[in-house]
This record gives sequence, C-alpha cells and structure tokens, in this order.
Amino acid sequence: MKELVRRSIAYAAGLQIADRRAQIVLSRQGRDRSRMSEDLDERTGCRLSAMRTRRLLVHDPDTRILFDHHGSRFSGWVEQSGQRYSGKVSGDVVTIYDNAVGAHFRYQLE
Repeated sequence: MKELVRRSIAYAAGLQIADRRAQIVLSRQGRDRSRMSEDLDERTGCRLSAMRTRRLLVHDPDTRILFDHHGSRFSGWVEQSGQRYSGKVSGDVVTIYDNAVGAHFRYQLE
C-alpha cells in the first residue's frame, strides 16, 4: 500500500478514534513529516475527502478506503486493490499493520 494511503488512514484514525485533529503526521520509520488537514495532504498536494466516515477517499487518482473502528482498534481495506490493513491508536501514536507488505508502520500525530 502506498505511503500516502497509510498516512491518510493514520490521520483518519486520529480524527475518528482519538478525536484528534492533527496538523502534522510524522512517519516514525522514515522521519517524514506531512502537514495534513481533512481535505489535503500538503506533502503530495493530494486531495482527501470524507475523513470522518467509513469510506475515506484519497484522490490519487481516486482511492477508496473502507475504515471500521471499535474502541482504539481499526481495520479495513483499499477497495481497488483489496489490500487489507489493521491497527490501533494509543495516545498520539497510530500503528498500522499493512497486510500487503507484512509490516507495521507507526505515525505520530502532532
């Protein structure tokens, strides 16, 4: 799954689970910082939609992401590719397990 998609999921998890409107999403692996809002990933210039719903939309070109959460845990998949993910929110850290690559990715919400 693309980094932009994972970062968008981390942002949505912060909004929906932690009620946190982060301005920066920091990748804990690569130390990449991206300024984000509910409708834009400034790093890539990519438009975002419906970040507070079960069907997130990343306009790259039009990636639909299904997002379910229960408590601090969440899961879903990317509609076009069928790639699945799961994760949890702990404070201002979002951890995502990307099934396609078999790895965990951590994001700090600032």
